[in-house]
Amino acid sequence: MVTDEQVRLLRRKRLKMAQEAAAAAAGMSVRAAREWEVGPMPSETKELRGWRTRKDPFVEVWESEVVPLLTADERGVLEAKTVLEALAKAHPEKKEVYAPSRERTLQRRMRDWRALYGPAKEVFFPQVHVPGREAAIDFTHATELGVTVRGAPLVHLFFEMVLSFSGWTWLQLAYRETFEALVRGVQGAFWELGGVTAVVRSDNLSAATHELNLARAQSALTSAVVDVQRGDYEPARAAISTFFTSLRAETDSETASILSPAQREALQPLFDRQDELITMLARNDTASLAQLSDLYVAYRTIMNP
Repeated sequence: MVTDEQVRLLRRKRLKMAQEAAAAAAGMSVRAAREWEVGPMPSETKELRGWRTRKDPFVEVWESEVVPLLTADERGVLEAKTVLEALAKAHPEKKEVYAPSRERTLQRRMRDWRALYGPAKEVFFPQVHVPGREAAIDFTHATELGVTVRGAPLVHLFFEMVLSFSGWTWLQLAYRETFEALVRGVQGAFWELGGVTAVVRSDNLSAATHELNLARAQSALTSAVVDVQRGDYEPARAAISTFFTSLRAETDSETASILSPAQREALQPLFDRQDELITMLARNDTASLAQLSDLYVAYRTIMNP
């Protein structure tokens, strides 16, 4: 049987020698040299074996005894040695069949079974943190700490920044998860740190989401007013729908909102105008301009008291 090493030697020698001499140096016949002078290596031409070369020693007990043990092993820590000892104890007349020399065979069977039917393995992606590259930021609700002021619970949060490599941590008191609190926290942390990281990572901060909702609502309302002034009623109708959708997403948010309770309450009556405004814009009603202007003034008054 010709090996890969023989073929590599043959091809090196063939660069300087005749075929007969190169074959002799590689330890193969001239006929074999002609076959292997070019093409893939012998190991690359072997077909994977899909059949057993000897009888499976565990075929009689696999389904009835071994599989139940593997199924009960939810953590996947059962070893082949332990299973072999249990089989030898349960079948003393077959101690030779379940001898320690069969452990490697059983290990392969157990490995294959676990790959198909065993407990799912935890999937994780290792992270390599470089010094000074990344900081992670978030808000943490701290009311549950039980801090009181004159006997009344203090509703508050902490802004937190942590350097991913060193674990250096910065905390700052905040009363709401707002964009302003986020900016103050980041600025204070970097001032204390004396430098700036290349990356600041956040976990979908509510402050950014809430700010985006209100910014989208403000932009849509302004666009609707401008479009009606130009006589473009269809774009105005689409814009006013966006305004109410964005505003509703903010007022109905179950997470910490940047709206105060008073603002939430004051905004509710604005939704009563939604159907009437959309209907007027769909009919190209010129009176919708006055309605939109009133809505704009009312919204700005609530948001900027």
